[in-house]
Amino acid sequence: MRHGIAMASLSPKWPDVAGNPVVQPIRRQGLENVIERKYAIRMPNTSSFVDTLGRYVARDPLFPTGIVNTIYYDTPDLQAYRESHHGFYRRTKVRLRWYSDVADTAGEDRVRCYLEVKRRNGRIRSKARFEVEVSADDLGSSPLRSLEVLRLGQLASGLMSGIPRLLVPTLLIRYHRDRFFDLVSHSRMAVDQNISCSGRSGSSLPGRPLSFPVGIFEIKGESGRLPQAVRPLTGYLGRVSSGKYVYFCSQLLRPPLRAIRNG
Repeated sequence: MRHGIAMASLSPKWPDVAGNPVVQPIRRQGLENVIERKYAIRMPNTSSFVDTLGRYVARDPLFPTGIVNTIYYDTPDLQAYRESHHGFYRRTKVRLRWYSDVADTAGEDRVRCYLEVKRRNGRIRSKARFEVEVSADDLGSSPLRSLEVLRLGQLASGLMSGIPRLLVPTLLIRYHRDRFFDLVSHSRMAVDQNISCSGRSGSSLPGRPLSFPVGIFEIKGESGRLPQAVRPLTGYLGRVSSGKYVYFCSQLLRPPLRAIRNG
């Protein structure tokens, strides 16, 4: 158990379309309900903000820092993107996440990943996590084209109600995360930097490399107020107009600028 998240067993195996057991669910992490707030970091160097934040709150003792890889699933008509982009009060995201660099999976046949169903009702967020193992070769080469990754999205609708039946891997987003914990408010905090969209799949989105323009400071806890410990840093924090997935989808959907020729 980490941060009060309970564990429960899942069914032993999920077959692929041919009946072969390509995905082995291991266990489920129970629903977590928190208030989540995100801020843009106004410091020119996000690493400086990380160093400053460490003077006010504690580093996460178990997972202080690391690489986060996330595949976002969506419908072919981008329903999840549209719900978030238009600010629907209730919305759902499905994603596959793993916490390692590609080089760290060398010599491994399978990589531990987490299939996550994230729901938001206003500012209240709930999340269920299903621990799975996915082929290391697939994650290291073309994860958005992996049969295992595709099959996980197709099976997500059977895990919880209200999830679209047809989900496909849409974007691969990667970033570096530093984690912190406030001992007074029991809030969890994270600073994300070097955020990039390193892959897209399907015909819904054009392909061109993108990076997020600022670092992101994220706080998860029981209160909607900024923890006392980090209030001295409010001058470095600004409003985030959209999350990572919505930002990259919006950028990719923009028509490319055409060169203007004179004469």
